[in-house]
Parts: sequence; structure tokens; C-alpha cells
Amino acid sequence: MGKRVRYLGEDEHGRIFYQRNFTEALRPFLNEPRSKHKVSLGVRSLNASAMRVWEAANRQFETDVRAAMVAKQLHEKKTAGKFDRLSDDLLKFLVDTFERDWLLRLDAALKAQTDDRVDRLKAGIKWMMPEYLGWRAENDREAIEEHWGPQLDALLEEEGYRLDPNDEDARDRLLWALN
Repeated sequence: MGKRVRYLGEDEHGRIFYQRNFTEALRPFLNEPRSKHKVSLGVRSLNASAMRVWEAANRQFETDVRAAMVAKQLHEKKTAGKFDRLSDDLLKFLVDTFERDWLLRLDAALKAQTDDRVDRLKAGIKWMMPEYLGWRAENDREAIEEHWGPQLDALLEEEGYRLDPNDEDARDRLLWALN
């Protein structure tokens, strides 16, 4: 007896699709307002290729739900005027998350490029390292903020954290840790 695959439906022509509904509470916080995530598997009976499409569709749904939950949480904090305190554990989590995501993006960029482009990317990283170290050695907060600030803001938003804008120490600690 075969394993039951969840979240499947069949259209009027017998083609199988993946479908999951978003909760009413999360719908306003989705990047694209919609009530469900529906993806055709492009087949009338399940096979290995269709299961890969199912897996990708399910991963996308989970990613969309997580992003919507974070956006909802951030919206609730903003509405209530609440901020997160930057504990040592939160600092470590954010830096680890940033490094992991940065390495994943770099790896994807390297895989998508020609050998010449890979060499230039690697050379660019080696070229920037002394710059980063120089900012730290010279205590150049302005350069660190200019370079890392937008990335820090994106990281905080993606992870659903909101630091008190008046707490410059928290921002500085994060910027220094990213640099």
C-alpha cells in the first residue's frame, strides 16, 4: 500500500495539484495577498518528478507562512510600540543567521556563475577583507553603518526583531559583530 501524500487535489481534467490554505490571520501579511498556495504538479499520476514539484511547493508554502508570521509579529510590535532587547543570545543568533544566509547566497551566486565570474567574486571578497578590518581598527562607525546598516535592517525585519532606535549601543554591538 502506497504512502498517502497530503495537500493534493485533482482538477476537472485529472491533473494533480498541490494546494494549502493560508489562515485568515496571516493573509494580510503575505507578500502577495491570496487565500491559498496552489501549484500544478503537471501530471495525472504521481511520479518522482511530480514529487519534486510537490516538495518545492510545500517548502514555498512553509517559507511564505514563516515570513507572514514574522511580518505579523513585527506589525504587532510596531502597533504596540514594543522593542526587543538585544541580549547576548539574540546577538549570537542574529550574527549566526546573517553568516549562514550570507554564505548560502554566496554559494548560490558562485554556483550560478562562470569560472571567470567566480574568480572575480573570490577576488572581491579578498579585496574587501582589509577594508572591513581597517574600519574596525580605525573605529570607523560611519563606514561600518554605511556598509552593514542596510543589511542589518533587512536581517532584523526578516527575523521579526525590532530594536529601540534610541538604543545606539544595541545597534553598534550588532554592526561591530557583523563587521
